[in-house]
Amino acid sequence: MSMNKSLISLLCLFFCAKIFAAGIAPSLTDADLNPEEFYSLRVEYPSQDKIMPANIKNTFLFGRVYQKDSKLTVNGQEVPLYKNGSFLTYQPLKTGENEFVFEVLSPTGTEAFTRKVIVPGFDSEKYENSYKFDTETIFPTATINLKAGDSVNFPVYASPNKKITLSIASHKDILMNENPETPGLYETRIEFTEEDVKYRSQKAVYKIMGKAGKFKNKVFSKGKIRIYPKNHILAIGKLRKQNQRLRPEPQKGEHILETRLFGKVKITGQLNGFYRVLLADGQDGWLEEKFLKTATYFNAPKNNAWKVDLQEEENKSVLTIFNNTKTSFKTEQTPVGFEITLFNTQILNTPQEGLKTSLFKDISFTSIQDEAQKITLNFDRNSQLWGFDYGYQGENLVFNFYHAPKFNLTKAKPLNGVKIVLDPGHSPKRVAPYDGAVGPSGMLEYEINYKIALKTKEKLEALGAIIFMSKEENEYMPLARRQEKVLSEQAHLFISLHNNALPDQVNPISRPRGFSFFYYYPHSYTFAEAIERSFVRHIALPDDGIIQRDFSVTRSSPQVPAILIEHVYLILPEQEDLLSQDSFIEKLANATAQGVKDYIKEVAKKTASANK
Repeated sequence: MSMNKSLISLLCLFFCAKIFAAGIAPSLTDADLNPEEFYSLRVEYPSQDKIMPANIKNTFLFGRVYQKDSKLTVNGQEVPLYKNGSFLTYQPLKTGENEFVFEVLSPTGTEAFTRKVIVPGFDSEKYENSYKFDTETIFPTATINLKAGDSVNFPVYASPNKKITLSIASHKDILMNENPETPGLYETRIEFTEEDVKYRSQKAVYKIMGKAGKFKNKVFSKGKIRIYPKNHILAIGKLRKQNQRLRPEPQKGEHILETRLFGKVKITGQLNGFYRVLLADGQDGWLEEKFLKTATYFNAPKNNAWKVDLQEEENKSVLTIFNNTKTSFKTEQTPVGFEITLFNTQILNTPQEGLKTSLFKDISFTSIQDEAQKITLNFDRNSQLWGFDYGYQGENLVFNFYHAPKFNLTKAKPLNGVKIVLDPGHSPKRVAPYDGAVGPSGMLEYEINYKIALKTKEKLEALGAIIFMSKEENEYMPLARRQEKVLSEQAHLFISLHNNALPDQVNPISRPRGFSFFYYYPHSYTFAEAIERSFVRHIALPDDGIIQRDFSVTRSSPQVPAILIEHVYLILPEQEDLLSQDSFIEKLANATAQGVKDYIKEVAKKTASANK
């Protein structure tokens, strides 16, 4: 049954409005397969009524215009269209509800659509002509326990363009600074001293001052602050779950590289729902309160490491530290060795000689102010650490250090026998918010990642590699399980394949963007380097470089060199278009395969040199 063009246009307008209101991408309907027959415009991001990060000032919007020879405006400003009708624009935001009006100007007429998003936070315009505080955000909202020498940033939201003061402990009527980019946000940093210790628990007092020097308004924080002497131990914490990781700041984000907590720990501070854990003098970090049970009657007995042993086994060196109790430790890889620092530990019967393997030429011991012991394993000049893992066996801490594999490579099969796990990033989800990125034309990251993985698999297998996929295309796979085949298949390398996006407030068109490579453990860096060099030679996009980042998929595979590749920025119209071309997918796969080939060639050369 046929319909005239105007009726179809009306139905399309109605259908688009329904989709916009729902804020979802429908699942493989006719509209997905042939969007140009159903849509004048489809906005992929942001979804309708999306709650944005608090107080952000800008965001990007992207989608696609399907009518040919059209123009697009957003809130009255023309937005350039890519050759396939895709668009990307960066728009200002204000606190509260924001409405974006999209107008498509085509030869057949003009159609208008709206998209609303909400920015939570402080709306300074509502407070413009008053003397008010935002009482919901008065800092601190909960108890803070710190020590002399600590400094804390105090923020408060209040009527803009006012004189705001803060008083806390010995710091009286400190003038706060208004943030020039966020009117109504006032901040000041207070460094506490021994003088503040005598004030015991205090609430912060904020005042809005009038012209005559008298305050117009005053509020008190809900939470109290107490300052303790510099060397004070607030409490002893007992871990509810072992093998926890510390953060450098009392907030969600990346962790301190490879610091692991076991047993009981000393607590020296409390801030923002975190406890500060003291490891040794000058070494501490933050752990969420929920992971610790605290009490003043707990004790943290010193661990005695009564023996250290290093043995060579097949394809690995094994270090065993014999303890009388589990203790916290940290590891650090350097260009010349591998360091293990045991906290709250003393080493008895330190061996003087004879501890060496083909990977490590010797081992040394250093005391750190009687609070910690550092064990340094120094690499043999021609050796290469392939990976490592560790774990407690009873009370004894055991490290396995894996040697570089010996491959039987041939000219015809330069990756002969090399086992590689390919991890196509993200899992199936066709409803917003998606698992992974989405492009302006609606390309979903999990689908294109899998397509790239299949082509990369083909190229690597042609060179003799043995490939294991971490998941199938329509299989949901949580992050915690993606590295399983590294161990079950005794793989040699791990590569996670992705395509990039950006946080809301970052301007995607502020600079050229392209491919990037991520690693976590230092032994993976040279692998990332080899892949990067290959991409620079074969892919005509900007190089965003090699970045160390605390990603689960690379952190969870310490046994092998493990990297994550961001091939392109899926949210950029021209780069999404590249991903729609089979010839470009082939280039990406060839670049990765060539990089792996180059890396394994260098490994084989170094291994051969070490065996001479």
